[in-house]
Amino acid sequence: MTDARILSEAEAAANLEPFGGVEAVLESLRRFGENEEYFEAHRDGLTAAYPDEWVCIAERRVVAHAGSPEEALRLLDESGEPRDAAFMGHLPIEPVAWLL
Repeated sequence: MTDARILSEAEAAANLEPFGGVEAVLESLRRFGENEEYFEAHRDGLTAAYPDEWVCIAERRVVAHAGSPEEALRLLDESGEPRDAAFMGHLPIEPVAWLL
């Protein structure tokens, strides 16, 4: 195992260049956060509308929903919305137990 280190600004910029650069990545993260916030704020209504389904949120609206994550992603791709800022979440109808 190697020691972790903080990248220099130049190294970070070079690593993010294939994704459009630092500013594009920060913008995608901002939009992703907005879509996640929308999902959480509207969880009850989304669960009523799409019980036990996977939903993809883009631009603060449902753009795809399906019974499996793979199908939801396929439908997201068909919608024309880019994946980079979309949020996908599952809407279980049964409570989920977490063992920590």
